[in-house]
Amino acid sequence: MGVLLANTVLAANACATSGREERGMSRIGNAPVALPAGVSLDLKAEQVQVKGPKGNLTVPVADGIAVKVDSGSAICSRRDDSPRQRALHGLTRALLANAVEGVSKGYERTLLVVGTGYRAEAKGNGLTLSLGFSHPVEFPLPEG
Repeated sequence: MGVLLANTVLAANACATSGREERGMSRIGNAPVALPAGVSLDLKAEQVQVKGPKGNLTVPVADGIAVKVDSGSAICSRRDDSPRQRALHGLTRALLANAVEGVSKGYERTLLVVGTGYRAEAKGNGLTLSLGFSHPVEFPLPEG
């Protein structure tokens, strides 16, 4: 009976903590962001201006996060290891990488419309979609 009771207690403790165990976190913030030819960064206190052949984008930089340019890549660093700083570190690096991609290669979205009677049509500066609603859905086309 003692063995059965011990096994039940151990199983209960394992179930209680199974969903709360420490998992390894992503280290995306530590990866450098490669800067292709023609892309430059203008570092300011609370933002980074990313300039490239396809335009300019601004990335906000939170307090405690630093961005520096070193040999053709941008590196983000944080002042401490608090959970908030770790989250902002990865966020800033991801936003910076997306901005660099946007000003160098641009963004593209592929839309696949499948079905009888569905239609997509470019009219003027917009995209008109007939998708079975009582009215057509209209989207403005981005510049470029």
